[in-house]
Amino acid sequence: IAVQSEKSDNIVRNLVNEKFVTKPSTTIADSIAVDIPRNYWMTKKFMDEYAGESVIVTDNEIISASKVLSENTGIFSEPAAATAFAGILKYAEEELIDENSKNVVLLTGSGLKDLNSVQGIIDIPKPIKKLDEIQI
Repeated sequence: IAVQSEKSDNIVRNLVNEKFVTKPSTTIADSIAVDIPRNYWMTKKFMDEYAGESVIVTDNEIISASKVLSENTGIFSEPAAATAFAGILKYAEEELIDENSKNVVLLTGSGLKDLNSVQGIIDIPKPIKKLDEIQI
């Protein structure tokens, strides 16, 4: 399943087009914010050849997926990585996944790479000046 942010959907949106048309990417998932994908035609070929599916998610769904991941698994992913998880959540919500199927979601980027995007949903600890300030 190809998953892209609705604010950077130049692959998924063009899969049905004969001619590639680009639009500027503005997603919070900056690692996947690409106006002209490097291997679009190869991606299209494989999507067509293997009946690949695709889904578009919102930036809010991406941030929500990142939060669900961190709260339930301890995995703190950057928004670009959480996009894949947001896609599988959307597929599950739309009942497009077989109930007993096993699915793998690749999460390749740490949330520490992009703290700005998730500051609204996490509490970043304040640094201490001295070890004496820690109350155990």
